[in-house]
Amino acid sequence: MEIKSKIPIKLLYVEDEDIIREQLERVLKRVVKDVVTASNGEEGLKIFREYRPDIIVTDIRMPLMTGLEMAREIRGIDKAITIIITTAHSESEFLLEAIEINVSDFLIKPVDTDNLISVIDKKGHEIILEKELEKQRRRFETILNFQDNMIILMDGVNIIEANKSFLDFFARSSIADFISFYGTLDSQFIDDEKAIHRIEGESWVRNIIEGKFERNIAKIVNIKTGEPRTFMVKTTKFPEEDEELYIVSLSDITDIEEEAKILEKLATTDPLTKIYNRLKLNELLSFEVKKSDRYNLPLSLVMFDIDHFKDINDTYGHDIGDEVLIKLCEVVSANVRETDVFARWGGEEFMLMLPNTDLEGAKSTAENLRKIIETTDFGKAGRVTASFGVSEYRFESNTRDMLKRVDDALYEAKKGGRNLVAAL
Repeated sequence: MEIKSKIPIKLLYVEDEDIIREQLERVLKRVVKDVVTASNGEEGLKIFREYRPDIIVTDIRMPLMTGLEMAREIRGIDKAITIIITTAHSESEFLLEAIEINVSDFLIKPVDTDNLISVIDKKGHEIILEKELEKQRRRFETILNFQDNMIILMDGVNIIEANKSFLDFFARSSIADFISFYGTLDSQFIDDEKAIHRIEGESWVRNIIEGKFERNIAKIVNIKTGEPRTFMVKTTKFPEEDEELYIVSLSDITDIEEEAKILEKLATTDPLTKIYNRLKLNELLSFEVKKSDRYNLPLSLVMFDIDHFKDINDTYGHDIGDEVLIKLCEVVSANVRETDVFARWGGEEFMLMLPNTDLEGAKSTAENLRKIIETTDFGKAGRVTASFGVSEYRFESNTRDMLKRVDDALYEAKKGGRNLVAAL
């Protein structure tokens, strides 16, 4: 049998008969890139430890250590190495032991060189393919472990593979260790309706792809610090696969989310009074109006400002005026519901949005706040009062109409003598 190019593997040939060993060595060197020989099992074992061949071809009957004794020792070191036994018909009593050792193949003596080359060619290319696959696997593993993101391979429910970042985050040594300790990944998600969460009997990975979550983020407690972390989750299904396979990436965006919250707070909060500003109230008002139209729910606005605030600034200075504004906001905030939205509209004007509240309820709230403000101690500024305008949203109108009516109602309260509640 002719081989076009030498097989790029290492082969150890062990044979105690010099003539046979030398003849087969010449044959083997024509087809295998790297060949070494040994004259007995003891020498063969020593060479194996130093040389680490890919294939071993060995006779059975040899002095000092038989081929099977050597093979048994080698199997204790390397369970996967290819071992080919050459044997005579009369040595059939050794075959059971050879099978027990799990030898890869048998060749009958005298060895047919074409048959030997054919076996080595087949085994050699299998070894080359396995090495290439292992090299690709190591490259892929290196790429995954190079990522700071947690990357996992899943079947829709269970984790099959994961990179080092994933195992490090959960302080686990392997996927089997993770599964034994936690079970499934979604068991570690912090319950949050606005984020990815566990739904009994459903695959959270498939739910992401089907767009069932408001945001594709997952919140997970860091086992090392005990602090929750926020992850952006991306997933895709492997195409053209018989089995269901998904690759999932989890990127830690905790710091970005915190920064975004800070920036949002700065953009939507009045710096002096620490309540919402006009921009935020308009955003929330638009949302509540849509909800009111959809579910036919009542919605009211209360607009108020401090009576004669310019006189407070002129008499006591702007620092005292600022203290009045801060104190007033503290008092109002302490006397409204958590669902109410309180915002600084501008200057000494304020707006209170009251979801699920009709006009009568809003008038009652405004009157209560008017009395509280009137009886509050504002320090150097003395007695402070406020005028209130109240308006209820009219079904399928618009926010502009509602804002104009509440502004007109406040004007009526001022025109009526201030420290009053007027409704339109």
